[in-house]
Amino acid sequence: MMAFTVLVETFKEIIKESIKQQLRNHSIGQFGRRCLKLDNYIFLRRTLVSHQIITSRNIFTGTAYFQRPPIPHLDKFSARPAKGKAIVIVGLGLLASGYYFTHLEESPITKRKRFMVFDNQSVAKLSTKVNQDMLASFKPFMLTPGHPKFRKVSDVVNSLLGANKDVVYISKIPWKLTVVNKPVVNAFVMVDGHIIVFSGMIDLCQNSDQLAAVLGHELSHVILEHIPEKISNAHLLSIIMMIPLLVIFTIFPLAKAVLLESLLSHLAQLAITLPFSRKLEVEADEVGMLLAARACFDVREASKLWERMAKKSKGEPPVFLSTHPSHESRKERLKTLAGPAMEMRKAYGCPPLN
Repeated sequence: MMAFTVLVETFKEIIKESIKQQLRNHSIGQFGRRCLKLDNYIFLRRTLVSHQIITSRNIFTGTAYFQRPPIPHLDKFSARPAKGKAIVIVGLGLLASGYYFTHLEESPITKRKRFMVFDNQSVAKLSTKVNQDMLASFKPFMLTPGHPKFRKVSDVVNSLLGANKDVVYISKIPWKLTVVNKPVVNAFVMVDGHIIVFSGMIDLCQNSDQLAAVLGHELSHVILEHIPEKISNAHLLSIIMMIPLLVIFTIFPLAKAVLLESLLSHLAQLAITLPFSRKLEVEADEVGMLLAARACFDVREASKLWERMAKKSKGEPPVFLSTHPSHESRKERLKTLAGPAMEMRKAYGCPPLN
């Protein structure tokens, strides 16, 4: 029982670190594409060693230099008949399934079923210090509200928010704009409603329509609660990984355990974490187009922006290793979405375009 209790407490700390990691990843923005890496095994190993769930032996005395001492509850379980083990495993599976299905809800706008433990409010509370530190680092570079670039972004933001007041969260969040005078091609929105736009992004966008495509996408992440959803899924993945990690770190020598844990983590990244992240980016593109259309922007400019991004990019990682779809695939998808979005624009009484 002690081993299980320690592992649960350890995963609580890992989840806290995962929240911080998700917030840092989100602050990189849609143009700061990166490959995520899970490296919690060092923290997990240290905790298990300190609680004598695994113990060390002199490295020069043999290859099995880390082995576990006897764990009565684990050994007692191992000695059970196969039927008894099956009952325990099925019981744990039913509990896990119940936990999963009782935390399913519909995503606003898209009505997609999803697993949610956190929401924007809870993440905002947890991320207060992270956000404050980030804003403090931007302070020397913040443009004043009277600056032309600030006014340009402000006009686009006000148009998007004003035309979509009936959309969930739009009227409930205290939005605030900060424009950072740095040549970084980036923009992102914090869960507390703080909109951050860098001058490099403003310079890249050829017109307000392209800027609206960027900001519509970033606002959609908050409206759709994508950050809490990512953290919730990381939480779920941690629970799923608990059993194999417990087995790995209590049975195998440390060298093998670290290798197996690293392999398992990378497989989870490739098969679950990264595809899920790309899925949310596609959803934010779709909803962002709708927000821009309702605000009477020319949504056809969205694909042109990504065409510029594809040309500007000096190379992208393979899609299966990335948190975002490729620039080329986003450009083509946005072209496809432009037709329905233009119809919506017309339905909302927007003036015709050339």
